[in-house]
This record gives sequence, C-alpha cells and structure tokens, in this order.
Amino acid sequence: MTKEKGKGIVAPIGKPDCRTIREALRQKLTELGDELGMAVTAEGGSYNPTSFTVRVQFAVISDSGEVMNKNVRNFQLFAESEGLLESDLFRLFTHNSIPYKLIGMTGRGKYTILGQRLEDGKVFKFLPRDIRRILYPSFTR
Repeated sequence: MTKEKGKGIVAPIGKPDCRTIREALRQKLTELGDELGMAVTAEGGSYNPTSFTVRVQFAVISDSGEVMNKNVRNFQLFAESEGLLESDLFRLFTHNSIPYKLIGMTGRGKYTILGQRLEDGKVFKFLPRDIRRILYPSFTR
C-alpha cells in the first residue's frame, strides 16, 4: 500500500495491507468499545485490489465481565438440543489434560461447541458429544 500526499492509496490492496488496516481498526474499535462500555471486534473480511471489507461486531459485556456475542446467544438457544445446559456456558473443562472454558456455540457445522484454551486464549471447536461426555460422564444418549 503506497500513499501519495493528497491522493490516498495508489497501489493495489494486498494481504499485508489488509493486516495493517485490520490492526489499526482493532485499536480504534477497542477505544470505541471502552467509550461505549461494549466489546467491539473486527471479524472476517474480504478484499480485492481496490477495497477491503470487514465485519464489525458490537457485544454487551455481562456483569461478570463475559462478552455476550452471537456465539453466546447460540449456546443459550441451542445448548439443550445438544444435551447441555444453558448454565454450562463459561464452565471450565479439561480435554486431553488441557484446561478450557466453554465460551459458546457456532451456528452450524459438526464441531459446534467453542472452547477457549486458558493457557493462551486460543479458541477451539469441539463436538457436542465430546463436551457432554466430559461435563456429564454418566449421561447416555
């Protein structure tokens, strides 16, 4: 991305440019989120040589400090259909001796349960039946 004074971007937008733009956007969105008292994030995106598009999500922060995003809402709506309880949200569990926190549910796919590794905050997807077996070992379905 090159810039001439007063002319904006004159070279095609590439992947490295998108990373630079997204990082600058994240900083501004964090400031906006602090101002609004919400979690504001930039997610996904696409680009072509002349433009870069990104989704922005605004989410309420609960009294306990948890971000109540779309994945949390999905879990609240669909947990019971997977044999889990709504109260399992934000519950800690261990998978392969690694501790995670259950943080939500995707809207589709086979691996719909989202767990955040406590060590570094990285998010992983799990099969609902695996989480059900971990949280409720005597449960059969």
